[in-house]
Amino acid sequence: MTFNIKNRTLDNGLQIYHFKVPTSTICISSFIFSGTYFEKPEEYGISHFIEHMLFKGTNKRKDRSEIYDEMSTYFGNFACNTTKERIFLGYNVQTEEFDHSLEFMTDLFFNSRFDKKEVEKEKEIVIREIKERNDNVSTILYEVFFESLYPKTPICISPAGTEEIVRNLYPKRIKEKYKEDYNPANMAIFITSPLRHRKIFSKIKQYFGKYEGTNKNSLPKFNIIKGPVQRLELRNLSSLHYACGKDLNIKTEEKIPLQLAVNTLSKIITNEILNNNPLSYSRTTDIIRSPYTNSLYITATIDPKNMNLVRDLIKSSIDKIQKGKISEKEFFNTKKQNHTWYRMMGPQSLTAYAFQYWYYNQLNQFLEYEKNLEKTKLEDVIKTAKKHLKTERLTETFVGNFQNP
Repeated sequence: MTFNIKNRTLDNGLQIYHFKVPTSTICISSFIFSGTYFEKPEEYGISHFIEHMLFKGTNKRKDRSEIYDEMSTYFGNFACNTTKERIFLGYNVQTEEFDHSLEFMTDLFFNSRFDKKEVEKEKEIVIREIKERNDNVSTILYEVFFESLYPKTPICISPAGTEEIVRNLYPKRIKEKYKEDYNPANMAIFITSPLRHRKIFSKIKQYFGKYEGTNKNSLPKFNIIKGPVQRLELRNLSSLHYACGKDLNIKTEEKIPLQLAVNTLSKIITNEILNNNPLSYSRTTDIIRSPYTNSLYITATIDPKNMNLVRDLIKSSIDKIQKGKISEKEFFNTKKQNHTWYRMMGPQSLTAYAFQYWYYNQLNQFLEYEKNLEKTKLEDVIKTAKKHLKTERLTETFVGNFQNP
């Protein structure tokens, strides 16, 4: 699969990547280099708060209700969120609404109001979101695990911050941070459309080119401390939520073989704790990537009385992969699965993955993924699994109540 892709950087620093694809709509994905990694500890969560304020009104669009009505009327698959490394805003539009969509986006990015009264009201919404996150067991397990694996680094900090920090954010500082981060030099736009490259670049320049680019945030360097750690978070729950994993210090050429090994591991674990033994319905096996780390992350929700059995089955599954016990059939099916994923990506997934690889200076790896996947052999997977998928030095976390029967 070959992509028809071109990129351009405007004079103000805005970076644009356009994938010309035979679709009937345009998918616009914009990214701002902002998030926990770029925040001071006393301001953790400010980027996420600003994301909320984008929808509180501009000089042209008076409030959230008007903005939401416009989005639901003209744009499809609208999404906006903040992670530790970027803010994302994207949607699909009909080609005849392309100008409208760019005018809408620039209005939010460069003309949002930060009325003191509205800032204080939105604090209550964000704090409500934080409290809801703290009630979500999957979120708790994820955050407890990464706090244990990479302690005392922004890697384990929630993008939403804490209630105390949010309450102490000043409107003046929020607006300053908005002006610092929301400038074209600190942004990238990834687009899929059926239009000519030249037209896409011309239209974006028409709407974004009038704004000055100032600074671009660069990812800071962290002194990363790594586990292993075993940690229990006591909660009065009927189930025990278990996570285990480790840091993966992998080379570029090992990424596809390791992904195939972990996909195979996922199937083995599913057979062991779901199909062969009815022990867990909710489970996860994946590699979690960041600009700084790659981490093996395995979870299972279980009856507390089965804790040791499930831990043993997961560890024996890792041992099986580590010893190279992967059949030709397992390898073929996993490789086909990854091939299908790459071919079946929708426009928003395409732009999101392309941005992530580009952000990590690995865009060519994404564009050549299919070719490199085809070149990967079973012996490459086995060799990489033997090197990285070991049960030694596993970080383990538990969320629940060991006293349950």
